[in-house]
Amino acid sequence: MNASECARQILGAELCVAVARKHGLSPEELLAPLPRGYPTKRAAAVRELYGLLRREGWSYPQIGRFVGRHHTTVMQVLLGRRDRKEPAFTLRRATANLTRLFLANGGVVDE
Repeated sequence: MNASECARQILGAELCVAVARKHGLSPEELLAPLPRGYPTKRAAAVRELYGLLRREGWSYPQIGRFVGRHHTTVMQVLLGRRDRKEPAFTLRRATANLTRLFLANGGVVDE
């Protein structure tokens, strides 16, 4: 490990301790595996730590290695799960748009 990597690890550890204290957790609790339905307090602390590391220029894989998670888990925490949102194009929306256009055109389909 070179000096730059060592400094990065020290910064990560310092941020981890600071975030854990702020949220009333130990660093071990903050970095422990997160079970499904984990407490909101802990989730907020994890999100804050990951966000601080990102703002310090860490990549998702670097954060993942530091906290012992896969980088996609880090991305999911910071960016949210995309599958929770409704897709931009849905059959229901398309049907509603076609119906609206059909009725606005007097029920006549132009060819």
